[in-house]
Amino acid sequence: MLTESWGDSPDAPATQLDWIWNGIIGPGQITLLTGLWKAGKTTLLSHLLAHRQHGTPLLDLPVRAGRTVVITEETRTIWRRRCEKLGFGKDVCFFHRPFHCRPTPEQFQDLIKQLLSLHERAGIDLVVLDPLSRFLPLRSENSPEAMLAGLAPLHTLTDAGLAVLLQHHPRKGPPTPGQAARGSGALPAFVDIDLELHPFVAGVPTDRRRRLLGRSRWDETPPSLLMALDAEGTAYSVVAEEEIDDFPDYWPTLQIVLEDAREPLTRTELRERWAEGCPRPSIRTLGNWLGAALKLGHVSCSGTGHNLDPFRYWLPEKMSEWLADPLWCLMRGLPLPSADSDDDAHPPAPGRSRRGGAAGP
Repeated sequence: MLTESWGDSPDAPATQLDWIWNGIIGPGQITLLTGLWKAGKTTLLSHLLAHRQHGTPLLDLPVRAGRTVVITEETRTIWRRRCEKLGFGKDVCFFHRPFHCRPTPEQFQDLIKQLLSLHERAGIDLVVLDPLSRFLPLRSENSPEAMLAGLAPLHTLTDAGLAVLLQHHPRKGPPTPGQAARGSGALPAFVDIDLELHPFVAGVPTDRRRRLLGRSRWDETPPSLLMALDAEGTAYSVVAEEEIDDFPDYWPTLQIVLEDAREPLTRTELRERWAEGCPRPSIRTLGNWLGAALKLGHVSCSGTGHNLDPFRYWLPEKMSEWLADPLWCLMRGLPLPSADSDDDAHPPAPGRSRRGGAAGP
């Protein structure tokens, strides 16, 4: 007989969590953090460990003091340097490369039992697997059945009240927000809090800004956080969107792409045409730049932003050039230009009404 639980049951769990890191990591919850290799996932984890020593906020979000187990592929030497720099003290227990290769299901179960023992005798309340693919006992990340079977033992930890953080790598190619996690979609569906760490400007190693995107079963999880690591690597700060002033630096590159265009382009099409050798921005960042260009009147835009009618952008002076081209007009079902006609009298291509000024990016 299965256990029944009614909505008005007096022993129903409270809806408030005693968060370890507010909205990000909570007891009885599994958090997935996906990010590119060397993009800063473990650096962010290191700062969390340091803030857990005294329970000080991180990224303006409250952090609860406590003890953590980190199961890591990195050596003692690397972690010792981080500890000396940030000072996360003795309340962190490390398992450095505990398996020579991917563990068997039996070895993974033994690890779960040892973690439960640490929870009971040492008060451990957070378990980190960094990275997940190194320690999960499965052969194929692309199989939903294998993925769910490999993840299932983690519920033994959450049922005991522990929080679990899984550090993961993205699939090949530019990571798409919301679909970055490598392997089966069963993984982000399985976890309670799904986070992604994206570079603010792709391809610029010196840019210390990162955007943290979140989807969750909990309202407390922030949907987006823009953060920056200081030059010394010792502190993070939250960056307000209005403080972003990259547009003047990157407008010349964006202008070249628009000058070479033969028709209005979407953000994705603009990004695909980005000049080789120049850092390619994320879709979100490119949208911010285009929004700034619209406010300054540098570009025109059409569309509603929906999938069937995306925003399209062009340089205002390009429209006159295109409308003067009979072939361009013919291909778009527009009236052919006459020798004495005013180009601006012609309407734009169907579904692409011209306008300038501020608009959604």
